[in-house]
Amino acid sequence: MAYDVIDLAEANRRLEQLIIGNWVIGFTTGDTWTLRLGRNNYYLHFNGMFSNKIKPLVKTLQSDHPDLMDHSDQDSIAWTTIWAAMIYRPIISATINAGAEIALRFEGGTDIIIATNTEIVDWQWSIGKENKIPYMTQADIACFERGEISG
Repeated sequence: MAYDVIDLAEANRRLEQLIIGNWVIGFTTGDTWTLRLGRNNYYLHFNGMFSNKIKPLVKTLQSDHPDLMDHSDQDSIAWTTIWAAMIYRPIISATINAGAEIALRFEGGTDIIIATNTEIVDWQWSIGKENKIPYMTQADIACFERGEISG
């Protein structure tokens, strides 16, 4: 795939067109995460994320449902709970910062950061029409390394 580096203003313009007003209609997880977006049938693929809701949710699940938390990756269990709660909630804002992280805000006030600090990977996130990582198909916009956006 051939990608050109784009500046932050262009990256945010493209992100706004693809994401704002959209909603998650499904997600998958494994080695990476994929959100399927409903309005335009696009996919957001990513490796890492952050929310201030994770630590309290993990503690609640550990306390109230220890049988569900008998797993090595408790954060992933909490993340699946958060993503399930975000299904059909409109994304009301989306911006890319200088580190190429995507800040998403959902209706109701939930904030999630698609991070760019995942080590030992050769891409951080991508948004495209096909449900494939950015090396398998051309993405509309992608981050291969922290601070650099391609499109």
